[in-house]
Amino acid sequence: MAASLASVSVAQSAKLVSVTAAAGVPEGADFQVKPMGYAYGVTLHFFVTGENMISFDKESLEADGWELGPFPKVGDDGTQGSFSIHKKGDFLGKVDAVKAEGSVVVFTGKETKTVTQKLKVGDKALEMGPYKVNAGKSKSMFGGEGVTVVGEIEKIKEIKVTQNGKELDQQGSSWSGKSKTFNIGNLKGEVEVKLVYWPTLTKSKVSFSK
Repeated sequence: MAASLASVSVAQSAKLVSVTAAAGVPEGADFQVKPMGYAYGVTLHFFVTGENMISFDKESLEADGWELGPFPKVGDDGTQGSFSIHKKGDFLGKVDAVKAEGSVVVFTGKETKTVTQKLKVGDKALEMGPYKVNAGKSKSMFGGEGVTVVGEIEKIKEIKVTQNGKELDQQGSSWSGKSKTFNIGNLKGEVEVKLVYWPTLTKSKVSFSK
């Protein structure tokens, strides 16, 4: 995450809420019969509360011998989040002796900016604040159809698309690099896009231990 970042500040510590351990399955075991969510080693799950949280920096983990687990999450209202850390090894029956101490960074943001623009479906991208936006077929690696935004997509809070005064339903989103498509099928004619984003993000360090 590049420009418009304030210096790192220290946030509250995370709370350990779950510990899971998995021993190795036999070599050559069929993927289909492995336990749901299986990951060889020990996984520690942490819960975080705060204000104005947006997302976790996936490259920020500082903890010797550990790696950040998949899909760290922050709730829509920015007050709750969760993440996990993982270490490979046979810790089954030994989790009480597992020790971990470190930190991870969460991005926070307060003031937002809103830009609104009418777009013709299928036309070239137009500038909306610091972003380039177009409606129609996506050219990203995932394809899809909807409204595509190119820029610092991690700073986007929300997008609303209306046509003839009616807000159109979104069916999730997909992204690749600096391009994110908000999926909306059967787009035709002209639409109005409202884009809300954080111009400045702050890095807050969250500590954890077990």
